[in-house]
Amino acid sequence: MAPSFLILLFVLCVRDTSADGESCRAYENRTAQIGRTRGLKAATVTEEVLVLELRDCRLDLPLMGFPPHADYVILTNVTFGTDISWPDVLPSEIAKELRIEDSKFEDERILRKLFVNNIGVLSILRSGLSVLPVFNATSECLTRKANFSGNSIGTVTEEAFNVLYARCKFLEDLDLTRNSIRKFPKFAAQNVSKCKLHLENNPLSCTDNDHLTLNQRTRDMLIRTPHCEKDGKLVQFWFHDSPICARCSCYIHSDIYVNCSGRGLDSLPAGLPRETTHLDVSVNQLTSLRIPEESHWREYNAIKHLNASHNPITSIDDYSPHICNLMMLDVSSASLTALPQSLVDELLNTSRCVPLLSVGRLLLGHNPWRCDCDLLPFKRFLGERAREIVDFFTVQCDKRGEEVYTVQEETLCPPPFYELNPWDVAIVTMTILITLMIYKTIRDYYIQKHTGKLPKFFKVRLHAIKSRDFRDKN
Repeated sequence: MAPSFLILLFVLCVRDTSADGESCRAYENRTAQIGRTRGLKAATVTEEVLVLELRDCRLDLPLMGFPPHADYVILTNVTFGTDISWPDVLPSEIAKELRIEDSKFEDERILRKLFVNNIGVLSILRSGLSVLPVFNATSECLTRKANFSGNSIGTVTEEAFNVLYARCKFLEDLDLTRNSIRKFPKFAAQNVSKCKLHLENNPLSCTDNDHLTLNQRTRDMLIRTPHCEKDGKLVQFWFHDSPICARCSCYIHSDIYVNCSGRGLDSLPAGLPRETTHLDVSVNQLTSLRIPEESHWREYNAIKHLNASHNPITSIDDYSPHICNLMMLDVSSASLTALPQSLVDELLNTSRCVPLLSVGRLLLGHNPWRCDCDLLPFKRFLGERAREIVDFFTVQCDKRGEEVYTVQEETLCPPPFYELNPWDVAIVTMTILITLMIYKTIRDYYIQKHTGKLPKFFKVRLHAIKSRDFRDKN
């Protein structure tokens, strides 16, 4: 059922003479009928939720007439005064989410009094927080997610962190992305169930966070463990102990990137972080895409983007898992001269090569393609898959400099004038011999008829017979 909204009560903010403009007096109170799904079935079950909203006003006085329970409380562009009593401005139980966004706190210490036990999702976004708040929570805290992204948090005290992790045992996700955190406190994993800590897009310093490079991946906690770049900045990836990251730059945004460009590699690297999705091995000395013996193909199973450009690669059909699993393959500026027929057949099989050929990109330009008969399958592949080949017009013949697709097949593989067959040779030989015999017979006939003399062949034969008879008589 499509969502439909029924506004029950709408109380406008009354203009005040304060410097911050209007003073918040009451919530906009509405209910919403939302569809719920069960498994894979359509959203036929409806649920009524209560939404309370405040926006564009100053909150420093008790609000009137709000219910004790609400599903969503949304405060947008609200200035929070220093004397707020949270029970006077918030319901005692917020089942789904308390969201404060694009707002301002005159004194962040008022958040110490915010009782979060009955708040399912706590979000304070883009509201200028300078420290992670120390909330009021007990061991019965039911908060599942806490999001403080987009603030200016530069300090995370161990007290604030442990209030959430130690007391909110159902916490699944703590988001501190896009803040100003340089140093993160030391902590021990609490009794939480696979909680994710997000620290991306913070100026974390390697020198101040040595403890974060230790093993923080435990049975109970899943952390995006940091890695130091050359400039001393920490960046995150999922796996904490990967030898390859001592040589390559491993980092994560929404995916896991491993940058091995220009590292002097002569083969694909071993020991990739688990679930690596982007691998850059450009500008090295690779001659093939064969996975090293000390590695395992499962390390490459999650890779979707492989940049192997500017390498002396002569073969790509030995990549395992298959290149069809990729969504981007860059083997431009390599040493490829042809693709084997078997690989071309697999690339043309759309059902087998869905990622690469349906939504992916393939770069093959600036290779010394040898334009001869062996390139015919590849030329036909170019014709059928031109849209998926990003640098289609730079796929050119090595010597001619022509685009492979524009070269006529007869030019690539001209038919021979004639191929000799042993039977043909035998037939021609017999024909010549028979012709010579017929000619000899006709010639001797005419000579004997006009001169009365036997042909030389018969003379020699007659002389031999006479000589034998003479010897027999004697």
